[in-house]
Amino acid sequence: MLSVPPLFGRFLARTGKVPEEQIRAAIQLQVELAGSLLEGALLDGVLSVEQVAAVKQRQRETGALMEEAIVALGLLDGAALDQLKHRHERALMPLGEALVARGAITQEQLAEFLREFERYKES
Repeated sequence: MLSVPPLFGRFLARTGKVPEEQIRAAIQLQVELAGSLLEGALLDGVLSVEQVAAVKQRQRETGALMEEAIVALGLLDGAALDQLKHRHERALMPLGEALVARGAITQEQLAEFLREFERYKES
């Protein structure tokens, strides 16, 4: 059976601690601050400007997802792509901090909700 880890945002919404619209806004802030995966690949020197342009062109021509285009063009193998995606995910602002930054919750509430979330995960 597949084990799906509990997610903090889902916990906050289901328990009514934070409205879903606020969670969506915080996720949007995370995305805006992190930039795109292609941007990260370019800044990290994993892909060149020409390679990024080729990926975007492939996406326009075929409708392929970015990851599919990168692999299809032979720019990165699956393992290197996974590594790039992992670095990108680590660069995201934590959801709780994004909620605080947007004014949806206070730092004190965040600490309380994180403690409750940890208890929830353990149960």
